[in-house]
Amino acid sequence: MKKIKIFLISILILIPLFFGCKRQVPEGQLDISGRLIGGGGKPLYFSIVHPKDLEPLDSCTLNEEGSFKIRLPLSQPQFIKVYNNDTNFIILAAHPKESIYISGNYSQLDATYSVFGSPSSETIHKYRTFTREHLDQLQKLTIFWENHKYDINNLQLKDSLDYKALEIFKNQRDSALALINQNPENFANVFILYQYFVNQPLFDEYKDIEFYQWVLENLEKKYPNNEHIINLKMRINKVKTKIAERDSILSRLAIGKPAPDFVLPLWQSDSDFVLSLNLGQPVLLHFFAGASMSSVKDIANLKKIIPQLDRYNTKIVTIFLDYDTETMKRAIEGEKINWTICYDLSSLRSPVALLYAVDRLPMYYLIDAQGIIRDKAYKIDSLDVSSLNITK
Repeated sequence: MKKIKIFLISILILIPLFFGCKRQVPEGQLDISGRLIGGGGKPLYFSIVHPKDLEPLDSCTLNEEGSFKIRLPLSQPQFIKVYNNDTNFIILAAHPKESIYISGNYSQLDATYSVFGSPSSETIHKYRTFTREHLDQLQKLTIFWENHKYDINNLQLKDSLDYKALEIFKNQRDSALALINQNPENFANVFILYQYFVNQPLFDEYKDIEFYQWVLENLEKKYPNNEHIINLKMRINKVKTKIAERDSILSRLAIGKPAPDFVLPLWQSDSDFVLSLNLGQPVLLHFFAGASMSSVKDIANLKKIIPQLDRYNTKIVTIFLDYDTETMKRAIEGEKINWTICYDLSSLRSPVALLYAVDRLPMYYLIDAQGIIRDKAYKIDSLDVSSLNITK
């Protein structure tokens, strides 16, 4: 009983000391302290993460117990990178006058750290926690696939695992969305908004532009002059401009409009394919890449409708958008593509891909004998071949 009383008295003493220290942080300053296991006598570095660069601030050496305390200059809310090397770090969303305490393992900062005294930094910690959980789930799927990829039913298994991976991505996105919605004016929302999950952005600047705008409007209320909020506004304005340009392109590529002319080299030929020189008969433009799994899967369906295309004397033109000829060659031989092939080894950055607003593969444009776009689709099954019956 006596020990419990002593413990409670100690807590009561420490609480006012902790909050008292927090109140003593002067304007334009930030205090960060903590204890990192295994960090005794080792360095810790602090840098400001600006929208386009990293600004080193200061460093300190942990004492024998791994404890440290440092005061940093901070004139506005900023993202602070706390690290001991380029791959072992955490990000804090710090505000001036905060007194932040972090703890964890020096060698595994992101996987072990806890943070107190900074609501925005605590939000980032919550985000990182469920992100690690979802990444672990993906890793288990990867291991399972490696152990079963040569099974007889491997294609069905791959489809099932792909579906589960999409579910994990959705859960990651939903969790991030809930975190932002809980406090729309939380400075950490800028950090969450830009995050990728594996190699895919959680929130696409184009598809989720309205959500980006909503986040900006809420953050501007509280941080109108912050550099990260200003940068977010600039990014949104650029995306809006590009969306307007894309809408203009899409209107030019609408069904019933003339197909833009282009020239591309023909596969294993010294001559070029010129669209305008091949009119007089319908043309199916098939944007494809051997490295694109969705492209490869859909080519079997393309072969199924070739008899329908032949009824209209349609010329099939596959436009390869791979990065190298070796990938092209494997796909041509593997899929037995024996019709007209041209190429541009620039992927979706190809001028022709941009001309036809190809944003994913495969993509199809059905053009009649007069050069008029009659239909377009991402999957051949969605293409209406009978639209070639329409007169100009």
